[in-house]
Amino acid sequence: MKEELQIEVLKKLVKIVENLGKETFSLNEASDFLKTTPETVKYYSQRQKQLAHVNLGGTLIFRRKDLDEFLEKKLKKPYVF
Repeated sequence: MKEELQIEVLKKLVKIVENLGKETFSLNEASDFLKTTPETVKYYSQRQKQLAHVNLGGTLIFRRKDLDEFLEKKLKKPYVF
């Protein structure tokens, strides 16, 4: 059981390291980056028009800059009196 957990943690770390230098992401990679489902990414990119993307031959491509900007817009700001 402990070894399985260690393997899962290592797999997640490998994904993080692989994404460090990436500038473009597929739908699945973007959903991993945003920690959500591909359906949610499609919803915000195609239906809500809140997440910039390029559609190349039916494949959605996302820029890291746009994913970061989307996260900033969704960031909940604390209420200040």
